[in-house]
Amino acid sequence: MERCRDRQGEYIEGEKVATVIANGLDFQCGGTIINERYILTAAHCIINLSFPLITVRVGEYDLGSEIDCADAENCLPPVQDLEVEKVIYPEDYNVTLFANDIALIRVTKIDLTAENVMPVCLPIPANIRDMKFEQGIVTGWGFTDPHEATTNILQKAILQKRDISVCKKAYVVAPGIKLNYKQMCIGGIAKKDSCRGDSGGPFHVASYMNGDTRYVEFGVVSIGPLYCGYDGVPGIYTRVTYYMDWILDNLEPLDKN
Repeated sequence: MERCRDRQGEYIEGEKVATVIANGLDFQCGGTIINERYILTAAHCIINLSFPLITVRVGEYDLGSEIDCADAENCLPPVQDLEVEKVIYPEDYNVTLFANDIALIRVTKIDLTAENVMPVCLPIPANIRDMKFEQGIVTGWGFTDPHEATTNILQKAILQKRDISVCKKAYVVAPGIKLNYKQMCIGGIAKKDSCRGDSGGPFHVASYMNGDTRYVEFGVVSIGPLYCGYDGVPGIYTRVTYYMDWILDNLEPLDKN
């Protein structure tokens, strides 16, 4: 917890969000760094893919630029493309219901000394797990318009937390989705939403930890309406606090081969 994210950086600081790449070429989903060997993402991002999951990229900001620079003298370090060693997801993950939609990816060692990568803060302490909040920040490279392609530039939006009953009402026309306390209802304001391509990415909340403000990941982008950004139709996120024991139980020693 000592060196987890302490700010939501603007451009040159980077958002330090991982990108999950399906076949070494195509952008697939978002994710976040837990430590030098593990990425947190959504289960549906790593299961039943058209291509094998072979690469995770960290340190990215602009997918269309080889090196990310604010100007000629201020550039971020190169991205790190990491080989996938193992994927882990709950045994009771249900692809149809999007239930237990969370996963870990073990990768080759991440260089955490690079300024454009940093582990996410997780809600491990009891006082943080129980923290009340009304809004947070979602980041990703997903669609900025439901009818267009994903964006090259990492985006962020401030979204409101809703009572789960709001999502149950909004998704009543989707009887296959059974929402429960393991999920969060986020957003629902027109033109401000996570969208296709944002899956697996983080929903962060500013928290006061160890004398500083830290951004803690409370949600993982899971599922939303076919056409995102509609007023009154929030997105559904996996609740990280419920899965903290599962996450910690599945983190193997960093030096294990």
